[in-house]
Amino acid sequence: MQEKINEEDKRTEQTCSCKTDSLAENYSIGEYRILNVLSQNGEGITYLAQDSVVGDTVQIREFFPGNMAQRCEDGCCIKPLPECATKFKYFRASFMDLYQTLGAEKENECLIPLIQIVEQNGTVYVVSEYHSVQTLEEYLTQQGGKDCWCKAKQYLLPLYNALSNLHKKGITHQGICPQNILLDEQQHPFLTGFSLSELRTVKGELGSELFDGYSAPEQYQAENWKGTWTDVYSMGAVTYYVLTGTVPPQACERLQEDTLIPAAQLEETVPENVSDALLEAMEPQADKRYENMDVLTGKMLETTSSNTAVFRVEDTQNKSTVHLEKDDELKSQNNGKTYIVITMVATLLILVLSVPKLYQYINDSWTTFSNDFSWEQNSNVSEEKIEKAEKDMHTHEVENFVGKASSDVLSNPEYEMWYHFEQVQEYNEKFEQGVIMKQSVPSGTQIGRKTTVTLYISKGSEKEPLPELAGKTLEEATAILSGMGKQWKVVEGESDVINSGSVFRTEPPAGTELSKGKSEQIILYVAVERDKQEDDQTDLDDDTQILSQKNSDRKVIKKKEKSKSSN
Repeated sequence: MQEKINEEDKRTEQTCSCKTDSLAENYSIGEYRILNVLSQNGEGITYLAQDSVVGDTVQIREFFPGNMAQRCEDGCCIKPLPECATKFKYFRASFMDLYQTLGAEKENECLIPLIQIVEQNGTVYVVSEYHSVQTLEEYLTQQGGKDCWCKAKQYLLPLYNALSNLHKKGITHQGICPQNILLDEQQHPFLTGFSLSELRTVKGELGSELFDGYSAPEQYQAENWKGTWTDVYSMGAVTYYVLTGTVPPQACERLQEDTLIPAAQLEETVPENVSDALLEAMEPQADKRYENMDVLTGKMLETTSSNTAVFRVEDTQNKSTVHLEKDDELKSQNNGKTYIVITMVATLLILVLSVPKLYQYINDSWTTFSNDFSWEQNSNVSEEKIEKAEKDMHTHEVENFVGKASSDVLSNPEYEMWYHFEQVQEYNEKFEQGVIMKQSVPSGTQIGRKTTVTLYISKGSEKEPLPELAGKTLEEATAILSGMGKQWKVVEGESDVINSGSVFRTEPPAGTELSKGKSEQIILYVAVERDKQEDDQTDLDDDTQILSQKNSDRKVIKKKEKSKSSN
């Protein structure tokens, strides 16, 4: 067995001795053995590989931008071109950051699970599960080239949902096309082909990978902003292709002359509201297009008889299936106008609030990036300073949150880039309520963006004193105990100083420390009139038991103290 392993290692070394563009077959990345190349673009190479430990087939994405790096003579390591050292480090860190964020999206069922990120050979490798599935394009070919909306929405709407969730985490795809959407045997969709945005822009620094008919117009113009609206265009184009079997005209051509034919004219089974929604989703002018996927989804689900659409994802075997609930009554035309006005106002408000932050973030990032380039050009700046600047731009030192008010930390916008906070609340005698007691990642730790940090927040002391209930009416006293989560008994007796119907004593007495969250039982002694007490004595035996009382389920059975009844 050892001889066989040695022979395989020797063979691997031999295959790596010559310079090649891709890694050689049988070369190992961590515990994974390369089988063959699946695809390659300006950002890197995707391999099919096998887990040498358990035998599972996996997919490995290697960061290898061909226009700024080269494979070493050993056929394995990657080194940046002399004039591209800083750019290579910047994009390599961005590549890792992208997939770290995607890997944290474990509840997004339209993403293929990421297994591991490996740093080796001077670059980064992303290992993910490999699924034997077909592309959306292959599926449609089997269906005769197109699909009806009634059937297609079963796999398209989950994609809309998944993309919307990614947008809320700051991730845009910018490469959505039928080749990057996969379907399994149950038509469950997966979204693949994620890359850095520079790859999806004409003349980008990583080259460019655009998809004619599906890439948005702004992707053909390097100076234009890309964002969630860019993915809206691409998803609208994919939907158009699914329903009509026709690839939309290339976006940059539509800027000159828009020849897009409405979907309903190409395919009569396409509902009018769906056709209209696709036209607006694929509007060449970005400012006239739907800004996000939620708006597109709502428009796609509207009916001609209703101005509203309700959709939900059911927790069934296929958890991504979206069902439409029709309104029981038709909405009036005035309601429709009101809905449009509210939508426009809400969209305007979102733009007003978000654009300054987006501009500031892009401006700060670009300034830092530009400074990196100026450092590289300055021969007096050492490589150590360049590496430190690069590290500072992509890493962050965890702050010490212990002792701070959780409300201040959780609402601080400066933390949004680096932290994904989770909260655990516990009782603590040392820290006041709402104060952070400890954190899962120690202060001083270097982290990347959107790192999950659990904050343990004090709920205050677990003990609370029993308030003074003497002198309060029975209703007031039981309301207080109910709010504390306590049970109670009621015992009626005489009092010379407390009015009838009010509490004159409790067991335990006021001030006794009680445990929060525990249902201890409190005895309330309530004053009654002497005549009423004597009448009750003839009705009930002296040994009648008191029933436990809780909240509104209270039934009082009176008990006489023998020392008093004998008088």
